[in-house]
Amino acid sequence: MNKRFLERTACAFAVMFSMSAAWASSPKLGGPMRHILITMPGSEIQIGFDHDPSEIMPLVDYCEAYSPPASVLDGAAYNGEYGWLANGFISLPIELDIWIELLDQTPGLETYEANSFAPIFTTSGSDPRWRWSGAMTHNWYVAREPGEYEATYRVYVGDSTGEPVVDYQPAELTLDWYFDMDCVPGDVTCDGEVTIDDVGAFVDLLTGTLAPTAHQVCAADVNSDGTIDALDIQAFVSAM
Repeated sequence: MNKRFLERTACAFAVMFSMSAAWASSPKLGGPMRHILITMPGSEIQIGFDHDPSEIMPLVDYCEAYSPPASVLDGAAYNGEYGWLANGFISLPIELDIWIELLDQTPGLETYEANSFAPIFTTSGSDPRWRWSGAMTHNWYVAREPGEYEATYRVYVGDSTGEPVVDYQPAELTLDWYFDMDCVPGDVTCDGEVTIDDVGAFVDLLTGTLAPTAHQVCAADVNSDGTIDALDIQAFVSAM
């Protein structure tokens, strides 16, 4: 399909509806808070949960754009339900901290720190060790392709550099997520239905001015022929 023809067709389509694709919001946690409870009776770290630990958290692509530093979530599916939380009083010498170390994870899983959105747990070359502040912390877990994801961590007492202190017993746990991309053809804004709000985003994707998420690529291929082109416009109009 000729790109110039595609652009002309898409532009005419946009003018017809007089819409534009521009939206922004704050990241969503994804559901109720689920806490990993860290308890430390004596010199042993123990892990508990305030929810069913067999639950798997959904990574959701909301097809939204965020202001920096939250913009690291743009174009991805994410979830922030898991949070680290002290289960009772924890007392350590001032020179020691509780650290969490990534031992293994599914390729493609990314993690960003709560509030700062700094990459952690090997994301973008970051350290696999992360110092927990002791406060309730909900980091952001991210994937860009559909699938099942898991990560295994060691929770331990370490010095200021993150080196483990052998006098304390660590604990390990595994967390799970899934990215189930069940897209609705034409639903480029990912709100579950095809409406006039999808027009601007659909045109931007057709003309290449939108960097689409995997969910949006799925939705924009309205006729499900494996290619996003002007032929999808007719199917898009029929879907509205």
